Amino acid sequence: MLKHVFFILAWFFIIIVLKDILFITDIAFIVGLISLLIVAIIHLTNSELFYLFFKGFRIIWEWVTPENRGMKRTEEMVKQDYSLQRFKKSFHQTVQKLLIWTGVYSIAISIFLSILQAYN
Repeated sequence: MLKHVFFILAWFFIIIVLKDILFITDIAFIVGLISLLIVAIIHLTNSELFYLFFKGFRIIWEWVTPENRGMKRTEEMVKQDYSLQRFKKSFHQTVQKLLIWTGVYSIAISIFLSILQAYN
């Protein structure tokens, strides 16, 4: 709940400091779109949608430059390190939540400010 209040207060602080409502409306909308676009890109790369595409390039790369045994052992150790996997998963979830809420609140503030401008 504290994160939500922080986003709203941050935008109201920006409104008080800049005092140009039209500029703030545009910036809030762009920030919202960019953050939601980043979330969509992260979600696509984490899903298995491009798995076959990247697997083909990996096969070609391994044929051109074969991996050494040390690199293979290191990759296997990283795959078996469950604490690192948990950290990566929780970090990705935290970043996605932060970007989603930034996007949602930025677009909401943009819509709110545009409605205020329409009635003034």
